Amino acid sequence: MAVKLSAAGLSYLMFVVLARWLGADDYGQYASAFSAGTFLSYVMLAGLNSEILRRLPALEGDSGSSGARRVFLATALRGQALALLVVGAIGMLVALAAYVLGSAGWGKMILLAIGFGAALALAEFLASVFRALGAVNIALVPRDMLWRILLIGTVAGLAALGTSPSLALAATLSIVLLLLSLAVQILAGRRLLPPKGDTSSKTQITEQTTPRGLIWDARWLAVAALASNLLQPLGVVVVGAVLSYSDSGLFFAAQRTAALLSLPLLAMNMIGAPQIARAWSKSGTQEVQRICTHIALVASAGTAVGFLIVLGLSGQLLGIFNPAYSDGGLVLIILAFGNMLNSLAGASGNVMMMTGHARQLVFLSAIGQGSGLVLVLLGGYFWSIEGAAIGEALGILIVNAAIIVWARSKLKIDPSVLSIVRK
Repeated sequence: MAVKLSAAGLSYLMFVVLARWLGADDYGQYASAFSAGTFLSYVMLAGLNSEILRRLPALEGDSGSSGARRVFLATALRGQALALLVVGAIGMLVALAAYVLGSAGWGKMILLAIGFGAALALAEFLASVFRALGAVNIALVPRDMLWRILLIGTVAGLAALGTSPSLALAATLSIVLLLLSLAVQILAGRRLLPPKGDTSSKTQITEQTTPRGLIWDARWLAVAALASNLLQPLGVVVVGAVLSYSDSGLFFAAQRTAALLSLPLLAMNMIGAPQIARAWSKSGTQEVQRICTHIALVASAGTAVGFLIVLGLSGQLLGIFNPAYSDGGLVLIILAFGNMLNSLAGASGNVMMMTGHARQLVFLSAIGQGSGLVLVLLGGYFWSIEGAAIGEALGILIVNAAIIVWARSKLKIDPSVLSIVRK
């Protein structure tokens, strides 16, 4: 929680510094490329981050667990490298086709999205490894804090020196400094990786898993992650396409500010996801319900405080990015309300993924977030940026309502804050 809250301020400051340095149009393009890269990172992860969180803790009790966990992590790393190469190569071909067809602007955006996506995917992969090993600080600090501190300092220094800003320079700095932070993470966490141990009694599933086989096993986790992350990253891209890059910059700034309200939920899920997986395999429904109720209560309380602040200071908060954004306070309030709904729903997605119901989560998330994305498109087209914000909030409501109903019906678990009064 402490790391995520500290990272929240750094993330906010990082995007403020970039917005001030780049200007409205370039920042809008940066926001679109970063958002597209965020979505692409889930494609590149191929579900391996969730597979690690789900399966690595379960290997702790096996005989020869040290060797088994080491083999599993090595296989997962090879699978991650394979996914990055395949998706990156496909993306390069699409970018090349865009250049050949005369759409240089789209080609540039695709290349930037690939770069962001690869770096963000690798960051999430490593974070999942160290989270599963119980090293939360090493999992989070390099990406959430060190990277942002380095980027803030570098951009501020360039601005002080009078260096001319550009989209390409900002994106390159973002990617290179993230990779540098991950190198520090690997050096700091090497001693925590499972040592070489007895591999004679590894579990059968570890012995038979290959990189491609692991990706295949994680296919539904990958699709679930994609289906769960359609709306917000692609919403920025849609706003840029339907309205303008300046509008996408405002929408991205509002999203980032509203995302601060979800930090209590994100922090609780960081700890709660492995606990849910472990409790489901060893303790059963009652313990999972206890964990979910705790997550929902703590997350909702923290988010409610943030929402009250947004109601009073929405315009001022957006004006920090760019004075022209001050008139977009209503957009921020709408998006903040959507994040409030998400916190009230608690660990809704995680409870399905960590209990082995990724397929059902794919179906529910795809319908809800796909509907929300269509609503963002229609809202932006007919009612400008405020309509796009309403579309995103409705999409969040649809997804969480569907998951809660399913979980209560099929798992007899209510992940929402309402579980406190459930009999």
